Amino acid sequence: MNNKTTSSEASLTKREAEILEYIAAGKSSRLISSVLSISKQTVDKHRKNMLKKMGAKNSMQLVQAYFNQFL
Repeated sequence: MNNKTTSSEASLTKREAEILEYIAAGKSSRLISSVLSISKQTVDKHRKNMLKKMGAKNSMQLVQAYFNQFL
């Protein structure tokens, strides 16, 4: 989606940041996997890693953390 990286995204890999943008846009793991030509399990693993890195308990908190970086 977009290639800029902010300081709060610094701990995320480039792929994780890319997937996070799709999650924030409301895209499903299945759709993300199709668009990025990776398996759904890979998307889910990246999501799990991002939840841990950002201290979120679910995807909603992950997206909130994503949007908070722009406030």
